Amino acid sequence: MANFCFSESETSRMKFSATTEYSLERLVRFSRFTSIKKKWVWIFIAVCTAIVGLTFTLQFTLLGFDATLTWAFVGILLIDALYVFLCFVFPKIALKKSPALGAGVRYEFYDDGYKIDTELRTGKESSELSYETITKVLSSKKDIYLYISANQAYVVDKNAFTLGTAEDFLNFIELKIEARKFLKSRK
Repeated sequence: MANFCFSESETSRMKFSATTEYSLERLVRFSRFTSIKKKWVWIFIAVCTAIVGLTFTLQFTLLGFDATLTWAFVGILLIDALYVFLCFVFPKIALKKSPALGAGVRYEFYDDGYKIDTELRTGKESSELSYETITKVLSSKKDIYLYISANQAYVVDKNAFTLGTAEDFLNFIELKIEARKFLKSRK
């Protein structure tokens, strides 16, 4: 875990601070959280599987075995299995090579924006951003996700606040961004 030091002027203006380690477990948890949130995909898969399964059952009951329909049903089940694999198994494999793996990230939140200091294996990076860059905020049991695009978010460990608390931060960030961007979920 990276060690960060705060200057006295920074801490006097700072409202919240947290340091998060991007472990494999945390990155996989984010990937799964994002996949599960895509409800329309899961509904589409369920509906397609149900239609093909019902058609297969009716065809088999009324007309007997039909190889074409059987292959269609098997094909849909394979697509279902592939999607589940891509959402839940593949990320764990792929994230082992992620440049973010093992990164130490310090978040500092001010009234007028936020700062991110990242220590990667390849070096250090620092960014100062406005709250307008956050497209939505979601909260899970262990983390707060500050989305900057549909599938990309800054992950803030709820238990790693060094200034302020996760609950107070959620109230603060709700005031900083539009209400439609703020979604509390799974505390």
